[in-house]
Amino acid sequence: MKKDEFLNLLDKKLQVINERERRDIIDEYRTHIEMKMKEGKTEEEAIEDFGDIDELVDDILDAYKINTDRVHHHDFDRKFNNFMDELFDGFKRFVSSFTSLDADDVIKLIFEFLMILIFLFILRIPFEIASSLAQAC
Repeated sequence: MKKDEFLNLLDKKLQVINERERRDIIDEYRTHIEMKMKEGKTEEEAIEDFGDIDELVDDILDAYKINTDRVHHHDFDRKFNNFMDELFDGFKRFVSSFTSLDADDVIKLIFEFLMILIFLFILRIPFEIASSLAQAC
């Protein structure tokens, strides 16, 4: 892994730490990598000395007294939200390729149609109950 890739990944994984402190941490690791490179190591060798990045992040978060279980849960939430955003954007692009309407208008139309179907389904329930009561008598 190259220095910029490592530092960007470290920055992403430390998003729960405030911006100023995160910048300080990133700068510190950048300095360590550059010092090791001056000693004759390659970027990859200098980065390998830090070990597994997830363990490194956990150690840093532990030092800041941040619950890593909550962070990993937050990471899952973020990934799930990103997935849903990408899915929604893909759906919008797909729908807009078949119609002259704006993608947002098509989404709104589909949403309204689904709401009507749900409303009709809910309205059907009392009639089914009344029908089953009438058959029981």
